[in-house]
Amino acid sequence: HFSRLIHPDDLAMTEENLRKSLAGEEVPRNYEVRALTRAGKEIYVDISASTIGLKGDVVGVLCIVRDISERKQAEERLREVSRRRKELEEIVNNSPAVVFLWRAAEGWPVEFVSDNVRQFGYRPEDFYSGRIVFASIIHPDDLERKNAELARYHRDGCDEFIQEYRIITGGGEVRWLDDRTFVKRDENGVITHHQGIVLDITKRKQAEDELRRSKASLAEAQRIAHLGSWSWNIETDEMTWSGEIYRIFGLSPETFYATYDAFLDIVHPDDREMVKRSISDALYGKKPYNFEHRIVRPGGEVRVVNERAEVTFDETGRPVKMIGTAHDVTELSEYRENLEKMVEERTMELNRALEDTERERERTDGILKSVADGLIVTDIYNRIILMNRAAEDLLDVRFSEVINRPIEFAIEDKTLRQRIKTTLDKKESGYQFDFELQGDRRAHPRIMRARTSVIEDKSGRQTGIVMVIHDVTYEREVDRMKTEFISTAAHELRTPLTSIQGFSEILLTRDDMTEEEKKECLSYINKQSVNLAAIVNDLLDISRIESGKGFSLNKAPCDIADIIRDSVRFFRALTNKHEFDISLPEEPLEVLLDGEKMRQVLENILSNAIKYSPEGGTISITAELVTEAGAGNHDLTEGEKYPAVRISVADQGIGMSSEQIEKMFDKFYRVYTSKTDFQGTGLGMNIVKHLVEAHGGNVWVEGELEKGTVVTFVIPTA
Repeated sequence: HFSRLIHPDDLAMTEENLRKSLAGEEVPRNYEVRALTRAGKEIYVDISASTIGLKGDVVGVLCIVRDISERKQAEERLREVSRRRKELEEIVNNSPAVVFLWRAAEGWPVEFVSDNVRQFGYRPEDFYSGRIVFASIIHPDDLERKNAELARYHRDGCDEFIQEYRIITGGGEVRWLDDRTFVKRDENGVITHHQGIVLDITKRKQAEDELRRSKASLAEAQRIAHLGSWSWNIETDEMTWSGEIYRIFGLSPETFYATYDAFLDIVHPDDREMVKRSISDALYGKKPYNFEHRIVRPGGEVRVVNERAEVTFDETGRPVKMIGTAHDVTELSEYRENLEKMVEERTMELNRALEDTERERERTDGILKSVADGLIVTDIYNRIILMNRAAEDLLDVRFSEVINRPIEFAIEDKTLRQRIKTTLDKKESGYQFDFELQGDRRAHPRIMRARTSVIEDKSGRQTGIVMVIHDVTYEREVDRMKTEFISTAAHELRTPLTSIQGFSEILLTRDDMTEEEKKECLSYINKQSVNLAAIVNDLLDISRIESGKGFSLNKAPCDIADIIRDSVRFFRALTNKHEFDISLPEEPLEVLLDGEKMRQVLENILSNAIKYSPEGGTISITAELVTEAGAGNHDLTEGEKYPAVRISVADQGIGMSSEQIEKMFDKFYRVYTSKTDFQGTGLGMNIVKHLVEAHGGNVWVEGELEKGTVVTFVIPTA
């Protein structure tokens, strides 16, 4: 019967499933039970059951039984392994040691790190994301040594080794690590990974450093005090002397082997028996070893030495060791005499060094603070080691908050952070890129240019990167204005050329024109030729200014009032919307100047007054002799001449804002308003400024929006 095959604990479930199958009810198609072999062994089986039908009736059940004992055992082992792994992870994460697994590739990318790496100020995900590699946390001064030791271990075929080195934590703190590394190889014996178990040994290293400093301080104190120490192993007769003992005795450790007998040979012959007796008394406890005796140096010099010692005994009371000091009292008086002088000289040297250091630091700080460009210095792992105030303001971060941290921590904008990181990773000089910073107005962001330079030490090894961030907003604006000028100039040149071409074609192709019509066409051609010549002259003038040649002035005495009247007469013929009000003094305005150039100045100013007064109005021209550039007249002595003449042109046009006035004399600048876009190359007022200054004068603009504009210039009369 099938029940003999099923484990008693699983028999009821199996029978229920078979009953449901025969009754046509829904049962699991596969289910697992325990079965019994003929020998009574318990195994796991998987039963796949399906019904057998005959003429529409269920007459039986077909069961396919498969032995799954090995699979169940494997699953049980897997659960056990998983449980033990969790226990092991808990043990590791609760232990002070951090476990790393990194690839044997550049920078040592981390593939696994235990969660307790947080004790160093890092998170596991910082390593998994590749944001931080293992090499980047190692102190720069220890990285080269660690690489060299690692290469030597690999060369010697070591698969397990121990290293000690420093790291920089996420908070910028320096800590010492003890690293036990295990090498992992592939089937070809090639190293693929390193597994390290690292332990923070900072406190131990601090204790060792303190011990070394104590020993060094002791040795220095002994040297200064002319006090040496020694020990004597009574059983082996070997003596150990400090460096100061050798100096006192005038001997060298390279040529002298210290023993008890050798020591007695140095003692003055007259004191030798006394020394033997004192040592014997100390060894057998009769009295302390504390007395003075003489020694003879190899050159015959006699010195007086004061010695003190104590004896160490074993459990039986037998003397085994004597430890003592020797003090050269011969030099004591000389030392006392020179000590104060030595201290004073050393103090003066230290004060001078401190002053020099402070001056150098202040000089460096002053240079960094005075640099208008942003300056950021990083090491070879992109950690910030220097940042000036301009860079702090640009990136909105304080240097004290990001020192010794990767530059990613200093930049909030994700896109800019990635571009700077990519740039620094190139480790190249002269690499640059531009980026935007939001200024006071979001519509006009500041354009910044970052440029990098590699820092090299005396041996040519790269030690870091200097990145300079420079504001190129003005240069970009000039480029934009130049591009706009080219477009405007092309348009301005095409307009008169089109008219000249059109009217000349009419004259060439039509034979039925009257003399009056021909004269009208020629008038248009002449007018547009004048306009074209004016544009070309402006371009030539600005070209001479840009090339540094300036203007060649042909000065001659002339009455500037005549130039004003001629210029106004010309513009009266061009407009019927404007009235001209001229205010000139009765006396002649005799000035030494270039008449043509001054006529060009007045025509440019009057042209702008008409252009920017589209609704018409009065244009006032005033000229007067003055004694100062911005002041009125004052009484002159008899025979004294006025040194300057001031001319103002005022209109009743659209006026200008303070921002527009500031840009009035910039090349290519044209005034835009919400009402209209005025034509022109944007060079006229720039040329006016250069012409006036070439005459030794000065020009300025005043005005308010919707209240008109006043252009004033002053030039000397001689």
